[in-house]
Amino acid sequence: MVSVDVDVSENAEQLRRYADSEGWNWRHALGSRAYLSAASERFGTGTLNPPSDATLIIDTKRNVEAHFGSKNAQQIRDLVARARR
Repeated sequence: MVSVDVDVSENAEQLRRYADSEGWNWRHALGSRAYLSAASERFGTGTLNPPSDATLIIDTKRNVEAHFGSKNAQQIRDLVARARR
């Protein structure tokens, strides 16, 4: 799992500190302007709005699905399991 920061004004050190303060121990990445533009174009501007809780799931065939709204751990596991089929 990778979380992508959509705030282009933040830097890697800020992102690292924030993730550490929240206890998030998975990978985090800064979204490049090109990535953010492509995500917005394909899935809508909601993917760049943190309150929308956008989750992009990439399956084994490299198909991408966008899911919006808060999800608990089991819901995320279910989305990942479905993508692995």
